Amino acid sequence: MSDNRNQLERSRHRQEKLHRLVRQYQKEKRRKRLFRRVLVAAIILMLFVSVLIPFGMVRHYQSMTQQVEFREDEVQNTDIDTAQLEAMKGYWSCVLFGVDSRDGTVGKGNNADVQIIISADLDTGDIRLVSIYRDTYLNLGKEYAKINKAYTSGGPEQAVKALNRNLDLNIDNYATFNWKAVADAIDMLGGVDINVTDQEFYYMNAYITETCQKSGISAENPAAEYLDKAGYQHLNGVQAVAYARLRYTDDDFERTKRQRAIMMQLLDKAKGTSLLKLNQIVETVLPETATNIGLEDALRVLKNINKFRVSGNAGFPSRFVTKKIGSNGDCVIPADLEKNVQLLHEFLFDVSDYDVSGTVSELNQKIRSRTGITTKSSEIIRR
Repeated sequence: MSDNRNQLERSRHRQEKLHRLVRQYQKEKRRKRLFRRVLVAAIILMLFVSVLIPFGMVRHYQSMTQQVEFREDEVQNTDIDTAQLEAMKGYWSCVLFGVDSRDGTVGKGNNADVQIIISADLDTGDIRLVSIYRDTYLNLGKEYAKINKAYTSGGPEQAVKALNRNLDLNIDNYATFNWKAVADAIDMLGGVDINVTDQEFYYMNAYITETCQKSGISAENPAAEYLDKAGYQHLNGVQAVAYARLRYTDDDFERTKRQRAIMMQLLDKAKGTSLLKLNQIVETVLPETATNIGLEDALRVLKNINKFRVSGNAGFPSRFVTKKIGSNGDCVIPADLEKNVQLLHEFLFDVSDYDVSGTVSELNQKIRSRTGITTKSSEIIRR
């Protein structure tokens, strides 16, 4: 009897060990699959600014960025439940903005075409990214409009405040870059190889002209940067930025895919780049950026640099309807803001059954009444 019990016990231990190995393998497989699909515009710049900077040079680099007003006390969210605030303590969060700047500035008055929330688990090293679709219809304080208008009206302060309010977040760090910074970084990393479709090529040279003029690169002779044909080819910084900005060939969701294709190549190149070269890139792009990421925040990230990895990527809202809303034009309308916020917190912070704040519930009702979009709308898109 004793031998039988021992055999059963050993068999149970073997099965448990096997199950653990299978779960570990499946988890690693999912992580690698997600990693290949990740990287939206600007993550490289965030890593340059807050992770890849050598310890002794942080203060030096901070002085090189543009000075933009950002009062951290103004963006604090006091509506979040204390239990959720506690759950977010183990994460470092930041918002990245990519602005469509014509004069090189990165403050208010510029449209934020790229808005990415970054959540880094300081314990595990997992980094998760959420792209906020620029046409998302949300509350901007005194009005309801597309979220990218918040940056235009009030710079990073108003934009972060609006994101915190609508999404039950409490982020107080940001980094903003313009397209010249991206083009410079791509050039210094050696360009990218992209298969340009016939439809994309049809618009490419017009976007190259606009990018040259807005960024100040080859502004006097944009034709020198033109593509001669569609197909697989090597793109320099200006050409790659123009490719990432293409929109009229399809929509903002497809544009995000193009940005990912570029950034995946850049990350691979950055991993094999010397620290000296990365420092040179930082010194080149920082004058084209603004950030309030301080020494303390940078050191928190630096302390865990070896274990950081991008493990997930998503878009917000994940359930939505596209619809024209008055003078706002075509908007991405959250189909039930409450549910979208719950899914966002589950993704960013591993929180199940998140209870949204009263503010989010109130905003949800007002968005419904203004747009007519409810959870029962037949046009709901899920991503």
